[in-house]
Amino acid sequence: MSRLIAVDWGSTSLRVYLLDPAGTLLDQRASADGITSQTAASYPETLKRVTAGWQGTVVLAGMVGSRQGWVEAPYCRLPADAAALAASA
Repeated sequence: MSRLIAVDWGSTSLRVYLLDPAGTLLDQRASADGITSQTAASYPETLKRVTAGWQGTVVLAGMVGSRQGWVEAPYCRLPADAAALAASA
């Protein structure tokens, strides 16, 4: 299993976390590169810059999945079990 790069990309800030396969925090970084300060064309380069030197599977959360973000993620109907959550991720 590879490392995980967990990204919390909000309106005004970007927070990234590098986790090992057991979920242990290895490193973390933050920047003021929130979604509202970016253009869609700049998202890939911003993510590369903030996670420079890291390798792993990337999971994005926060406003990056909003209508104003990189890709609008659909809402999951509730109540939802683990399978429904995974299917909508």
